[in-house]
Amino acid sequence: MPTEYASPKHRVAQGLRELSETLGPSEQEALYELILRAEGLRDHRTLANLPQEALFSPEERRLIAELDAQPDPDVVLPRHPSLIVKPTRLCNLRCTYCNAWREGPDQNMSFEVLARMTHGVLRAPREPGPPGVLDASTTTFVWHGGEPMLRDVRFFLQALWLQHHWLPEGRFVANDMQTNASRVTQGFLDLCRSFHISVSVSLDGPPDIHDARRLDAAGRPTFERVREGIRLLQAEGLGHAVLMVIDEDIIERGPQALLDYVRSLGVRNVGLLNLVPGNDENGIDGNGAWLHWARYVAFLRDLFQLWYPTYRHEFGIRELDEPLRIMAGEEPGLCIYQQDCFKIAFDVDPDGTVTGCDKYVGDPAFRYGSLLDAPVSEVLTNALVQVQRDRDRRDTDELRACRWFHVCQGGCPHDRDVNRTMGLTGTDGCCGLGPLLDDIDEVVEHSTLADSAIDAAFGRPAPHHSNAVQAVPVALRR
Repeated sequence: MPTEYASPKHRVAQGLRELSETLGPSEQEALYELILRAEGLRDHRTLANLPQEALFSPEERRLIAELDAQPDPDVVLPRHPSLIVKPTRLCNLRCTYCNAWREGPDQNMSFEVLARMTHGVLRAPREPGPPGVLDASTTTFVWHGGEPMLRDVRFFLQALWLQHHWLPEGRFVANDMQTNASRVTQGFLDLCRSFHISVSVSLDGPPDIHDARRLDAAGRPTFERVREGIRLLQAEGLGHAVLMVIDEDIIERGPQALLDYVRSLGVRNVGLLNLVPGNDENGIDGNGAWLHWARYVAFLRDLFQLWYPTYRHEFGIRELDEPLRIMAGEEPGLCIYQQDCFKIAFDVDPDGTVTGCDKYVGDPAFRYGSLLDAPVSEVLTNALVQVQRDRDRRDTDELRACRWFHVCQGGCPHDRDVNRTMGLTGTDGCCGLGPLLDDIDEVVEHSTLADSAIDAAFGRPAPHHSNAVQAVPVALRR
């Protein structure tokens, strides 16, 4: 990368970066909105042409040079790893069911963690793809939280610059952002639109349910703020997907109320997360709030009977779309339907701690290590990871006789763990999704597989590898 400015505009950018170090957080955010516009940064290539001095301090540039000088890792990673990255654990909301936020100092990801994570996961070699199949390796960064929009625009510009800097030729990177949408600024709108960052919004509804559960730090309801954030995102061609936590309150309203609510939002995809308990030092908290698995599956069955004939061309429901796609002959996209998901999905905390998927954060059995203590490629493939992969394989081996195993691959291992912790008995060799998949199959039998595939593949954007729901990301390619 060039280290000297080629134009007065570059010199101005350097001056703005130096000025930013004297400002507070809100002033810094406004300043980097100006840089984003003044430099004409509209895609990864224009960002890559921005000299390091415009975005990085001398200490940060020294770390980039140090990592540049290292040989590429020799540990082979899967073709499509997905990192659920916590740029901060701070959050401006206090959702009643959430235990992911933190308070106090040291809750923001440092530049060292960001740089070592990006370098290590992108420079590592990949497993070969299927013979004769064009299957370019894609690394997905899901920017999660806390609330990622509490970080400033500069943090994400640095992340994107590093991705382009270290991405090998012939590979892809996709960026997804999961936000509560209560702090959408013009700077983030410009950032996500310019760099094709897919945005999903956490929102529970209808509004009275949302406002009872998703409160801000002062205990005030947030629905109107979040709804306005969705409107701002949609005006920029963003925010076409939401994630909702399903509990007894929503189930009691019935599937029709949920479908009408989603329609009113004007989104194109929705993901429905079953309420699960948090984790403590003993593993899953057996006293935590949760939704009984059978109740959740029964609700999805009722939802499918209404959604498929009437709503499926208007918006997708991830938990119903995915099995439809697989039955139509497509490859799975959602992590829980991919075999050996412990090999693919990981959580990276602000302090560099790597955990097996964010559902397991706080459970010491799934704490794999820190990328500040070892290269990230080694942490993602170490003996602790292998223990969980072996355990998952033993679990799924007991389910392989199920007629739907080729679709669900035994379901989400965390759901199985919650069911065990809560004392639920086995489901006769099924992960519990069998009744739902029977219903879907009956509908598919009365239509053509080709029509189902076209509906799923072209009627709406597809779900991606992560737990986020979003439009198909326009990936960075090298």
